[in-house]
Amino acid sequence: MQEITIDYTHCAQNANSTDFSTIPPDLVSTAFSSSNSTGATQPQWKTIKTNNTALNITQDVCQIRFTVPTDFTPPVMLYYRLTNFYQNHRRYVKSVDTQQLQGQNKTAAQLNSDGGCTPLITAPNGKPYYPCGLIANSLFNGTFSLVGYLLM
Repeated sequence: MQEITIDYTHCAQNANSTDFSTIPPDLVSTAFSSSNSTGATQPQWKTIKTNNTALNITQDVCQIRFTVPTDFTPPVMLYYRLTNFYQNHRRYVKSVDTQQLQGQNKTAAQLNSDGGCTPLITAPNGKPYYPCGLIANSLFNGTFSLVGYLLM
């Protein structure tokens, strides 16, 4: 098995926002069957500020850069692990309005009185979210780009 694990949970708080910096060693673990350290670098991270115009907020995006010290033979798989995210948590499961999802128009007052969409009922401007609730507004947004080269 060949594996690299990088915990970037606190990237936005700890990474540099201008240049890549080395990720602390306690957040990185590796296991490679054969190691060729030529060209391998310690994993690095940085944050980039992006503007979300739809929500009128600025978000931190974490970028991670690393190389692997050995060749991989197919198949190569990329796994992503979330911890402390529970889709079956009561608050998450109850935060939905099925009538709204079925197309029924509801005002902010109706959504507030139902309470089913808590905590995502209305936007800061007072207009109701369509769709409201945590379930409808959950989106895993991990983007992975693999940059590599083939030596023959």
